[in-house]
Amino acid sequence: SVSPRQPAPGGGGGGGPSPCGPGGGGRAKGLKDIRIDEEVKIAVNIALERFRYGDQREMEFPSSLTSTERAFIHRLSQSLGLVSKSKGKGANRYLTVKKKDGSETAHAMMTCNLTHNTKHAVRSLIQRF
Repeated sequence: SVSPRQPAPGGGGGGGPSPCGPGGGGRAKGLKDIRIDEEVKIAVNIALERFRYGDQREMEFPSSLTSTERAFIHRLSQSLGLVSKSKGKGANRYLTVKKKDGSETAHAMMTCNLTHNTKHAVRSLIQRF
């Protein structure tokens, strides 16, 4: 069983649904405790997923983020097997996200081979939405 974590200092509490997507499982851990705009959650989730599967080793988020948004990114990064760190002080505080070395991130990726019929069924379901 997964127990919720306390929000980071200055962070919000209680709130909306957690993001979902490839990666599954423990991803919701603590994310629902942080209240930020759904648009920000979606944008951060997409950015981290692209980063996770891309060639970059490090990614930087701007100093314009609030402490609550940074807390969300820290928790989401951790749940995706990434390492995050805030740097700087006050209005100049920003966040970097790095990939863990080799074998640790390799375990986070999984492939799934589907038959032709299964691919067709998935496509038709997706097109309905």
